[in-house]
Amino acid sequence: MNFYVKSHDVDGVRIVELVGKLTIGAPVREFRYAIDGQISQKAPFILINFSQLTFMDSSGIGELVGCNNKAREAGCRLVLCELPGKIRDLFRITQVSRLFTIYESEAMALQGFETEVGTPAGASGN
Repeated sequence: MNFYVKSHDVDGVRIVELVGKLTIGAPVREFRYAIDGQISQKAPFILINFSQLTFMDSSGIGELVGCNNKAREAGCRLVLCELPGKIRDLFRITQVSRLFTIYESEAMALQGFETEVGTPAGASGN
């Protein structure tokens, strides 16, 4: 299965869905390009949904950590959701899970953003 990225907005949160296998080479470059694009567009909240990701190697993990650092430097909040069991285990074993806020579901993540800012993520505080 090839790797690709789908994205859309929900209540001011940019949701990036990963599909397929995130491995060294073209998949990692496509992932980096997608996240860099969201950061350069000044997306304040990026939610990466892993529900359709079937495999991730160490280069994918390294790129995810690098993207998280870029997002923080740009003032962007990046969180993860719906990690499949094997990927969740990989994050736990490598302790990468300590670097991220991880939600069980997309709905819970969106609610977490809402709670964090006190209003729906896309709403103005007026």
